[in-house]
This record gives sequence, structure tokens and C-alpha cells, in this order.
Amino acid sequence: MNVTIDNPLNGSLFHKGDIIQLNSTTIDENNTVVTPDNAIWYNSTNQQIATGEDTTWQIPLSYETGLELITLNVSKQYYYPDSENVTIFIWGYSNVTWVSPVNGSNASQGSNVPLTCRVMDVNGSYGIQDYPVRFYYRNSTETTYHYLGVTDTNSSGHAVYSWNTAGLPLDNYTAVCNITDNSTLYYNVTSPYEANATIELVTAAGVLEVKLILPPYIPGLGNASQNGGYKIGQYKEFIISANVTCRNANCGNTQGTVRYNASGAVPDKAINTTPDTPFYITDAPAQNPKSCANNPLDVNESCVINWTINATGAILSHWRIDVLFDAAGATSNNTNYTDIEITKVLILILSNDTIDFGILYPGDTCNASQTNPIIITLHNNSNDADGIYLKGTNLTSGSNQIGVRNVSWALVNNCPLADNLTGSWQLIQANVSAGTNINTYYFIDIPATPALTYTGTAYVMANASLT
Repeated sequence: MNVTIDNPLNGSLFHKGDIIQLNSTTIDENNTVVTPDNAIWYNSTNQQIATGEDTTWQIPLSYETGLELITLNVSKQYYYPDSENVTIFIWGYSNVTWVSPVNGSNASQGSNVPLTCRVMDVNGSYGIQDYPVRFYYRNSTETTYHYLGVTDTNSSGHAVYSWNTAGLPLDNYTAVCNITDNSTLYYNVTSPYEANATIELVTAAGVLEVKLILPPYIPGLGNASQNGGYKIGQYKEFIISANVTCRNANCGNTQGTVRYNASGAVPDKAINTTPDTPFYITDAPAQNPKSCANNPLDVNESCVINWTINATGAILSHWRIDVLFDAAGATSNNTNYTDIEITKVLILILSNDTIDFGILYPGDTCNASQTNPIIITLHNNSNDADGIYLKGTNLTSGSNQIGVRNVSWALVNNCPLADNLTGSWQLIQANVSAGTNINTYYFIDIPATPALTYTGTAYVMANASLT
């Protein structure tokens, strides 16, 4: 059999909710039309959408937009089966609504006002991600709008643009957001495709005192080290914290935005809340800007805001991070920036910092440590290590000593399989992934030596190249 899809035509365009006529013709090797026993229609994910040579399929309102492959499989007793497919395009309808600030609210003159709109799938009633939203404003006497800029929506369909009101006079302003048809996301706009709110700029009375809390904190390690910039592990998390204190007068609802220098020497772009390069926020929920938990801030009240951030930039790349604070009753103010270097950071944790052999006698051999096993952990927030190594020193008591080679170590609790500890680095394990636990066991042979308390040091090292 040879089947042909008569409808829909290849390359046809439809919208969610449309009813599509599915028509086909099947012929045999003699070009005679035959009726198949089974004719089943499938979508791109191989889900059955209809049966029959001539039938219909209503596109679900929640269906994803974009390219869709429609396949028809036919079969009949005593005939070879056949299949045919066509490509169609499924579009949706989008609209936009204003979220904040609410209509009729006010903001401090000179502050950065976050303008928020939401783009929705009209049929599915959910937010559309990555939809460009353009923002504008005008004062009470102007007839045309000033273009502010464009920003893409996040995973919930919200687009936030920070409107810098520095230099604008006190007045009532109309802020507008709008959207247009989008052929990349396969959406046509429908009413309302524009939304607005009136915002009054008022004299700012409060003053924001702001400070970046340094050094950044690395989970599993502690404070980040600094040498030409705080060292942060690639694809690993660190925490940025900032403090804000309201002075002079009540500041009202206050929020902070953590930023990095995307296009210049100073921070100018908010760190994204979805996976991005060179940074993105991993808090649950991920928020940027982030509000003070004790809002609204009255005079002399403070708050600290923390962000957990993943560093996804290139190895040895350098960045600058700050926090910009805004408040309803105060002028915006940003902290000093700090330098960040994305590199590799290795985090080792030992289950015990003491190898204790207890009280032993000369001639005793293969005596196991009372603290076996010592578990060496490469922390989950560490970068992977090329290897983990071990070395030690002689055990001494005044001028008396027990040589380091009298101590041995193994990866199993079996002294005959142990290797002598030396003063040089010995490989414990190569190619160690973050999150790995390694059990190590220690033994000692006691030579003829005065009965004293002997102490020495064992060192554990993780190593990784930057390539």
C-alpha cells in the first residue's frame, strides 16, 4: 500500500484549539484506492491523536507551540503497511498584564523602580518564558513615550525592568509594557498586548546605608580565599551577602539586586534566576531582586540578604559583583563591588583529625589506630580532583623518634596490605569526583625505643590542574 496525507498540507499553520481535518488516500500497487483496516495518526512524541482515514484532531489548549510532525500509519490484511508524515506549525495566543508597581503608587525620586509585567499563554493560562517585553514611560504632559529597554520573561512569564528615575523631576508618570507577535516562540498577540500603570515620583526621605559582607562564603569550605579576587570554584556554589540599614526616615519596602559586570568595568546586570553564564542564582525559590524579610524598614532598622550563586563562567575569568538596594521611601544605593575569580576550589574534609595508636610496647607490630577508619571526603561543593595524596613525618618525643616508615596505611582494614607512610606524597586515589568518600586505615610497628608519648603529623592533599 501507498498512503498519501491529503490534509493538512505540509507547512500549514494552526493555533491551539483549532480543529484540524485529517484526510488521506491509500492506493495499492495498481493505483487502485483501497481502504486500510487500520489508519492511526500520531504526533511528534508518538502519541496517538486520531484514527481513521478521514477524521479530525482538535489541538489541546495546553499543547506546546512550534513545529509538529504528524504521522499516519496504515495497515491492511495481505498488504504491506505504509506510513506518511507532514510538518505543521502550531501557534498560540499571548497577552500581557501589568503586575507592579500597582497603579497609583509612588516611588522615590532617583530610585530604581522595578517594573514588572507578565506574559501569558491565553489558551493554556500559564506564563510564557523568554518572551521579549518592551518598557516605556512618559510624564503627565508628554504625548509620546520614552523607550526604556527590553527584557525577556522568566520561567513564570514575568519580565522585570529596572527603571532608573535619576534626573527625572517630581511628577506623575505612566509606565507601559507591550509585546508583539513572536515567530521564534510561535505566538500571535491578542488583547491586551499592552499594559500600563501610573506612578508618582516623590521626594525621597530615607537614606540607605549599604555594605557588601566579605569575604563570600563557600558551602563546605567557609570564607573564600583572596589573591587577585576571591577564588570561586567553576560550576560550584558560593554565597553573597549584603547589609542595608535605613537612616534619616522610614524607608518602606526594601529590596536588593545582586549584579555583575556584563558589559563594563562595574556591575550593571542582575544575575539571572535560571541557568546562565557566568552566574545564576540557585536559591529555592531563586529571587533577584530579593526583598528584606522584615519589610517595611523603619528608620535605623537593618536587614541582611543572602544569595546562593553558581559560578558557570570560564576558568580564570574575572568578574565584579555588587548589590543594588532600592526602597519605596529612599534613593537607591549600591554597595562597593568585589572581585571574583572563577577557578577550581578543592574542599577536603576528614572524619577525624587524630590518628591515635594508644599505649603500645616495643616489638608490637601491625597495631591498628584506635580511630580507624579516617574518612577522607571530597565535598560535594568541591571541584573534582586529579588525585588525593598522603605523606607524613617522623614521630618524635624530644630527641627520640619513631621513623615515619613504621607507620603504614591502607584502603582496607588489613595490615599486610598496607603501604609504608613516607615523607613524600603518595597517591591515595586518582580522578576523584566531588562527593567521594575514601576510607583509610593506619597501622604502626613499634621499634626498640624509650617508653614516651610520640607525636607526628600526617598530611592529606587534593590536587587538580586548571585545564
